[in-house]
Amino acid sequence: MSALSLKICGMRDPDNIREVAALTPDYMGFICWPGSSRFVGDEFRITDQMMISPSTRRVGVFVNQSVDEIARWTARIGCSVIQLHGEEDRELCRQVGAIAGVDEIWKAVPIATKYPHEVIDRYRDIVQRVLFDTASSARGGTGKKFDHSVLAQHDPSTPCAIAGGLSSADIPQLVEWSGSLLNPLVADFNSALEVSPGLKSIDAVRHLMQHQT
Repeated sequence: MSALSLKICGMRDPDNIREVAALTPDYMGFICWPGSSRFVGDEFRITDQMMISPSTRRVGVFVNQSVDEIARWTARIGCSVIQLHGEEDRELCRQVGAIAGVDEIWKAVPIATKYPHEVIDRYRDIVQRVLFDTASSARGGTGKKFDHSVLAQHDPSTPCAIAGGLSSADIPQLVEWSGSLLNPLVADFNSALEVSPGLKSIDAVRHLMQHQT
């Protein structure tokens, strides 16, 4: 049985959020880092009109930000998952995990050409999931894949997510992995679904979810 979950990341437009939320993805990601082209904006907050189901978990994405700032955004968006996408150390991960309402910390691990054994070992016991993404100064959202063959070295006892240029064409491979090598697996989709940065094509999201299993 597949254990593939889908995350739709880079959401910020209220109407677009409502349309995507109606499809009930497993996770929706909100980038709270001002350096991103998909930054939600200083005044952003989740409203009842967005109608996000309780079954869709909200993920706040941060890059080298303070615990206080992360806590403010977490309360504003109602995140239960925090994704740390910078060089955050173990202590910050621990402190963020103590924020009210947060029950999972994901640590992004950039991959260039090799499997990052040392980085995984550093965070394995302090976060609930590692997220593999293509190494980039842009901190994600590049639309570029890393060499997935390096994931053959991953220990499936460490839950993981995969990001970096994923599209619906990758679903068969992701489903295969989610039943064995990388179980349970979260697949993180962003730029391949977009009409423009931060605005997702509903048809593309619907097509993706139809091929989830």
